[in-house]
Amino acid sequence: MLVDNLIELGIYESTLLVITSDHGMTGKDHGWDPDDLPIPLIMRGPGVIAGGMLEDARIIDIAPTVASLAGVRTPENSAGKVLQMYSPEVLRQRVSEMIEGARAVVTPQTQALFDRAESAFNDGHYLTAYHLAKRVYELAPPEEPIPLVYVGVAIVAVVCVAYILIRKRRAGAEVPKPAPPALEVSG
Repeated sequence: MLVDNLIELGIYESTLLVITSDHGMTGKDHGWDPDDLPIPLIMRGPGVIAGGMLEDARIIDIAPTVASLAGVRTPENSAGKVLQMYSPEVLRQRVSEMIEGARAVVTPQTQALFDRAESAFNDGHYLTAYHLAKRVYELAPPEEPIPLVYVGVAIVAVVCVAYILIRKRRAGAEVPKPAPPALEVSG
């Protein structure tokens, strides 16, 4: 009915339509469960890419994005940001790259999730694939920390060099100054 009225008034093509909602909640923890945070955000109108995607949309980003699409300057103290909009082609490429990256961090625990992401991508459900691949990254084990043995060796080496330089200086020997870093000039 709304769209019919906009068409009848002759302003449908120049009207920005935004459909969204607040996020839900499970239990007593309003808004802090990652599964509660996604919100629907559907936009149609001038400046909106048909079939595109707004990456990592948050509620506070809707007002600055709508203001930008309407040609209104967003206040500098705005808590939100203007969302980047991607065309379906760019979206497909970005999700493809994300899935390939996720492939490198798949663990036995995240294999089924990754398989779902890859299947969704192959079926053309890029937004679903994006969120599933993002979840694979989030569940990936942290990068291997530098073993403490190497850290200890590095600290010992620095202390030894400092000790040698201090002894030379106390003995009156000239201590060489470190060379300045080399500047690379590209033409």
